[in-house]
Amino acid sequence: MKNAILLFIVILGINLNAFSQSSTIKGVVKDESGNRVPYATVYLDVNGSPQHGTTTDENGVYKISGLTPGKYTVVIQFLGYQTKKYTDITVTANETAYVNATLQSAAEDLPVIDIICYDCERPLIKPSEPSVEMLTPTDFEHNPNINEPKMMLRALGGIIVAENGKDVYVRGSRPENTQIIVDGVKSPDGEMHIPGQAIGSMKVYTGGVPAIYGDVLGGVVVVQTKGYFDLVKMKK
Repeated sequence: MKNAILLFIVILGINLNAFSQSSTIKGVVKDESGNRVPYATVYLDVNGSPQHGTTTDENGVYKISGLTPGKYTVVIQFLGYQTKKYTDITVTANETAYVNATLQSAAEDLPVIDIICYDCERPLIKPSEPSVEMLTPTDFEHNPNINEPKMMLRALGGIIVAENGKDVYVRGSRPENTQIIVDGVKSPDGEMHIPGQAIGSMKVYTGGVPAIYGDVLGGVVVVQTKGYFDLVKMKK
């Protein structure tokens, strides 16, 4: 009986030790001028799939906890800057690995194009809706991803679209927590089911989702198809 109790205690201790092993990756994100970058997207790339997503705080600091010991790839993204990827970051049990990043401007990589704006008077971000970003017909006109509407969301901050072109991650949330609404109707499978040429605008709620869209843990992508007046503008 004594031996059985002793064996139980040993096994229990081993299990508790295994569960208590939790590693962390943290760091600071700055731009090339040394200024800290708030709300940059940070996630771990595991076999080509984004996991453990988060964003930097107002001081440019991020922290990803609850990791099992091992090697990870850290990816850092922010609109207007080149993506940074750090591979083979090793974390050990109950320890913290520090990965700091300096983002380089991507402005020099952008082509110069002529843009005809039909609705420039409408701002992309409204002061009353600070957690909403928007794509308009002007953004679609020369977009190389016009045939893959979800891929166009990559132009917006805090949004990650997986390489498969289907999974949308808003502020690090899981793809199943992102709702797709097309002309007021919720998509049952998370797909738009319309060609990119038919889209008039896309609005993305990355926080403060209105109650009309229900209890959403991630974000909401609201798609409006082109109407009569949109087609008239295109013909002018």
